[in-house]
Amino acid sequence: MSTIESIDRGVPIIGIPIFSDQPMNIRNAVHAGIGLRLDFDDITEDGLYTTIREVVDNPRWVFFRSCCHTLFQACNKEFKVWGVMELVLV
Repeated sequence: MSTIESIDRGVPIIGIPIFSDQPMNIRNAVHAGIGLRLDFDDITEDGLYTTIREVVDNPRWVFFRSCCHTLFQACNKEFKVWGVMELVLV
């Protein structure tokens, strides 16, 4: 998962954590309101389709896409990349 690039481009994360730091990363992304989680063991074609449609159609995610890049760039000038990550994910 590339959290920084996702935030920078205003792309919501659909995370399917499998190992290492992925469960923690997607848990933080969901908590911050920048992503959704799918469980690998429970994933279905319909579930994946529904989740994708959620980030494409739901006005909440449309707003996220429209403002996230601008916000990231403004904060990045002031705090640099890791400062922005702390602001968003903590």
